[in-house]
Amino acid sequence: IEATDVGREQAELALRMAMGRYTNGIGTDLDVVTAQVALQTAKTSQVQAVINYNVAQVQLLEALGALTAETVAKGVRIE
Repeated sequence: IEATDVGREQAELALRMAMGRYTNGIGTDLDVVTAQVALQTAKTSQVQAVINYNVAQVQLLEALGALTAETVAKGVRIE
């Protein structure tokens, strides 16, 4: 999950740079749109990483035989 944070931060920086270049007349609108797409992709990757992490936690609880109504209700986390 932390690795996707870095990817999002880099994509945000790339977008700011593309917008700055466009504003100053040395970049194109395509550069900005491409950077926007990259940022959206990075954000999607972050969400998918969180989902994958949560699914893995549930699978581990299930494999350990610890997946019960009580653990689900308590929101037990594996650290």
